[in-house]
Amino acid sequence: MFGSAGARRARHLALMLGLCTLGACAPPRFEQYMDAQRWTDAARLVDADSLSVLSDDRSLYQAGVLFCTPGRSTFDANRARSLFRRLLTTFPASPYRQDALERLALLDAIVNGRADAQVQAQALQARIDALNATVQRLHAALDSATVRGDSAHRDAARLQADLHERDDQLRALRLELQQLKAIDLKPRAGRPPL
Repeated sequence: MFGSAGARRARHLALMLGLCTLGACAPPRFEQYMDAQRWTDAARLVDADSLSVLSDDRSLYQAGVLFCTPGRSTFDANRARSLFRRLLTTFPASPYRQDALERLALLDAIVNGRADAQVQAQALQARIDALNATVQRLHAALDSATVRGDSAHRDAARLQADLHERDDQLRALRLELQQLKAIDLKPRAGRPPL
């Protein structure tokens, strides 16, 4: 009887050790979400428990990739930059170091490009606003000139030409603004995808 109880204990202990080993070998939920391409779930897990999720260089790198990939709902260039910087400072000898440096450089270029495009868009919008004000003044002047009669026809023709020129400039600036906005939304050619 003692032998059978000892055998049962040994089997029970072996079963417990096997289950513990299986649990230890299972990848963490963050890695499971990343492997299953469940980007939103992985991002939520980082938000909920970033200290434990990002405790090693591989997880930090994967989180950086999660947030630095355009086209994903989780894309956040500033957050990705922060994660890659944390990886580089916390784990300077990481095998992910070089790739993190390259991705960080691309993200910096994207952020700087967007900032430049925003400045240009604001400058163009200011020019459009100024031209709109000029067009309104020209319309008012044209209306006034038309009322004055025959003697003002020459002035009206000149104002009409100015108005058309300003309208052409306004159309060109609006087109340029639309093109800048379209460029800002498209991935840059010649760069590998993040």
